[in-house]
Amino acid sequence: MRRIALPAIVVCLGLFADDSLMAAATLTTLHIFTGTDGNAPDAPLVLGTNGNLYGTTEFGGTATNTACFGGCGTVFEISSDGAFLSLHSFTNNDGDDPRAGLLQASDGNLYGTTAFGGPFGGLGTVFRITPTGVLTNLHTFRGNDGIAPEGTLIEGPNGILYGTTSEGGPSTPGTVFQITTNGVFATLGGVDQPAAGVILASDGNLYGTTQFGGTSTNCVGGCGTVFKITLNGVLTTLHSFDGRDGSWPLGGLVEGSDGNFYGTTGGVTGQSCSNGCGTVLLTFGTVFQVTTNGTVTRLVSFTGSNGGKPVAPLVLGPDGAFYGTTEVGGGTRGDGLGTVFKLTIQTNAAATISCVLSPASDTNNVGTTHTVFALVTSNGVVQAGVPVTFNVTAGPDLGQNATNNTVANGQATYTYSNNGTPGTDTIRATSLGATGTATKVWIAPDSVGDGIPDLWRAQYFGGNGTSTNSQSCAACDADGTGQNNLFKYVAGLNPTNSASVFLFTVQNVNGHPTQMKLIYGPIVAGRTYAPQFRTNLVSGAWGALTGFSGPTTNLNQVTITDLNATQTFKFYRIGISLP
Repeated sequence: MRRIALPAIVVCLGLFADDSLMAAATLTTLHIFTGTDGNAPDAPLVLGTNGNLYGTTEFGGTATNTACFGGCGTVFEISSDGAFLSLHSFTNNDGDDPRAGLLQASDGNLYGTTAFGGPFGGLGTVFRITPTGVLTNLHTFRGNDGIAPEGTLIEGPNGILYGTTSEGGPSTPGTVFQITTNGVFATLGGVDQPAAGVILASDGNLYGTTQFGGTSTNCVGGCGTVFKITLNGVLTTLHSFDGRDGSWPLGGLVEGSDGNFYGTTGGVTGQSCSNGCGTVLLTFGTVFQVTTNGTVTRLVSFTGSNGGKPVAPLVLGPDGAFYGTTEVGGGTRGDGLGTVFKLTIQTNAAATISCVLSPASDTNNVGTTHTVFALVTSNGVVQAGVPVTFNVTAGPDLGQNATNNTVANGQATYTYSNNGTPGTDTIRATSLGATGTATKVWIAPDSVGDGIPDLWRAQYFGGNGTSTNSQSCAACDADGTGQNNLFKYVAGLNPTNSASVFLFTVQNVNGHPTQMKLIYGPIVAGRTYAPQFRTNLVSGAWGALTGFSGPTTNLNQVTITDLNATQTFKFYRIGISLP
């Protein structure tokens, strides 16, 4: 539902200033928004690599589109001394109502979302904007792929961005999605109205909360959940709140140094539980801890006098404590206008726990197995029978994990198989709050030297893959499709199956003579797809295709529309590459 921009009103309710309670501080107003340069900057700022701050305003801007009452919102840049620059004013056609903060990705560009708008009556967008203000619409939501993204995007170690939509989706009112920096979009799973984005945890999985849903009937629409979703879309509901342990989480999670997650529930005003969980928890909210297997511990119950309705996510401070805010409450009668709080987690300071992985580094051929050992000690004494959680947190085998107990010598063993892709894995082991890491390098021998690994050649053509014949050479077209073996290796296709081919078609767009529709697929995990063009096949070079709408993804097929096909001749291709 679109929020309406209203004039700001400040109301004082029995507030008394006491100078003795004020620390020495100097507040400097850097910029006052006037409407045309923005209105209602609700989201947090992000510090850019150039030292300037970037942010969004939910309303305002220079657009006069009647679809945006009070303006469609803006993106702005401001320096630490207040030099302000409005980078972009949304027009509804390119987005409307950016509620989340921005992400500066590893490519240096800024990425964000709008809760509404987009071409042809869209229901929200994902956009890229350069630090100089050039905006590109990467994806427009249409309903079945989500509606109203409100959480800030995150970037995974693979360069892919991850986010949520608060509504829409194929099966549930809300989604988790992934999108590449050039706009290849996919829905990972459906979740019930997440009010915040996801985090990428140290185990390589995504974790988040939903405001509604779950198995409890103590709250209208459900009391909310905590969920985990792998990067290939396997969704697990870790916990359903029932009111006694919290209800309606509005903020995202933060991972603690102990490997657990911490978050808040906002509370449900005016409701009580049918089974007697009480109105205090429901009304004012909680702070909770949740383990990776879904065990929730309620750490704090807000009562009004100590605050109420925490909305923003917690922040883990350098001292190991968690810091946060509540929207209301505070004071002996709970009639304050919100609080800032610190939460200290008690730990056993007397024990020194260590978890050491061996071998610390190793190298193997792709497609084989690797075994690591974790030694757990407490004050130098080996710990038998304690669980150790192993996770591949980066690399080609990202997401593989297991939990095994230590034996009499204090060691736990973990063996996993490489998926056939070269690269370097980072392996993380956690036990009793201690963490150890190791690396594993997977290499793909290419005995022939033609760009095809031995393992892949052996998989499809038999033998050990160290030699070629008239069917298995890189330039050979074993299945007669016109796509040779080297291409099929890079594209992730089966070279012996004539139905396993990469298809690319270009179509006219009815009623739009300066637009062309590009359809290609299948897309395969681990590959990067880059649409390219040129206007002359004899001279010049291929360049990156920009200014397109989409992409939309249907199963493993992608569709984009070139909005600037104005040249007499324009030739297209899709570049496919492996890491």
